[in-house]
Amino acid sequence: MTAREFYDILSELRTDRDQELVTVTGGEKTGWKLLLTDGKPAAVFTAGISGAANGAAATAAVGSGSANGAAASAAAGSGAASEAAEYTAGGSGAAGEAAASNVTDLHGDGMAAEQEDRNADPEMPANAVDILALPTQMLFREKLGHPKHLVVCGAGYVGQGVIRLGRFLGWRVTAIDDRIDFCRLAEKAGADETIADDFTAALRSEAISYDLDTYFVVVTRGHRFDRECLLEIMRHETGYVGMMGSRARSARMKQTLLEEGLPEEMQQRLHAPIGLKIGAQTPEEIAISIVSEILAVRPDTARNQIPEDVLEGIASGDEGRQVLATIVSRRGSTPRQAGTRMLIRRDRTTAGTIGGGCMEAEVIREALQLMAESRLERSTADTCPYKAEIFQVDLTGRTGAQADMLCGGAMDVLLEVL
Repeated sequence: MTAREFYDILSELRTDRDQELVTVTGGEKTGWKLLLTDGKPAAVFTAGISGAANGAAATAAVGSGSANGAAASAAAGSGAASEAAEYTAGGSGAAGEAAASNVTDLHGDGMAAEQEDRNADPEMPANAVDILALPTQMLFREKLGHPKHLVVCGAGYVGQGVIRLGRFLGWRVTAIDDRIDFCRLAEKAGADETIADDFTAALRSEAISYDLDTYFVVVTRGHRFDRECLLEIMRHETGYVGMMGSRARSARMKQTLLEEGLPEEMQQRLHAPIGLKIGAQTPEEIAISIVSEILAVRPDTARNQIPEDVLEGIASGDEGRQVLATIVSRRGSTPRQAGTRMLIRRDRTTAGTIGGGCMEAEVIREALQLMAESRLERSTADTCPYKAEIFQVDLTGRTGAQADMLCGGAMDVLLEVL
């Protein structure tokens, strides 16, 4: 399995499982990865790294500040250009729902042979042990979630405004309305998916997931439709749920939900009246107040999402002609958080952003240099070797004409030639 194939696995993660990605960010194993699903190994990527640090620009470990001018050696006793293994545990769907009888033997001694009971706890794979045994400062651990999903119940004027803003923010948007004509309007507004059905049936369909990365906006045309939606939504854990209506209408709805058996503590998650108080009057202004409230109150789940355009670019790009940049550590004031990713292609086009400005420009320059080195190595090898390094960008103490525009922080970025 190549690094690109590992990212293919990440693009198909199940949203109903706890997914954690552990990445090595220092030493000869830089770039090794372990995917944990519900705390159990689901997939492992290891590679013999053929080259690495760019003088003082690259660091041996995240946050160490030390230069790593030496090339990284072959990984853990293996000189293979790309050694990888996939491991499926406990019925995990993260590694493609492979049957337990096809579990790859990572130990080489038959220990991962046919597993009768898929729910049994398997022995930890050797490569997973190698990764988890590394010092914590050499590991970047992140919870993974799916791209934010906005579900809009009601495709009237306000609903259409919310749809447009959701798409502008890069969220996946699903619109629900029992009127086919309004579903067509939702499509024109940019909804990725529309469901023309009664609200209860639609909210119980496979198209709707309930988790902390999903936001529900209830803006239907009447009280009974609001009730229908909320009775279904409020029984699940979600990232946000709000209902449009006056204070009096909101109070009546909460009383109705209580009478329907929905505990008061569950109702505390309901934002009604919906939206921040910004003096909104028009449908567009109300939509802004709603989306602003979602951004203000959504839970800090620390779940990172790999942008869909980045994953699509990895899958479709030419081997060795693109670099994936991932922020694995930051200090001081930086525009984006750890876990933010960006794909940089040889032709200088990109997908995603790690914050723009001088920091991003320096990362792009280093990525292009890394691709050039990879091309040189590829010309003397049968396969394209996996290359990875930690590149440190430090803008603290910068002076000059553009100093006022700089964030002034520092960040460590994992660069991988894919």
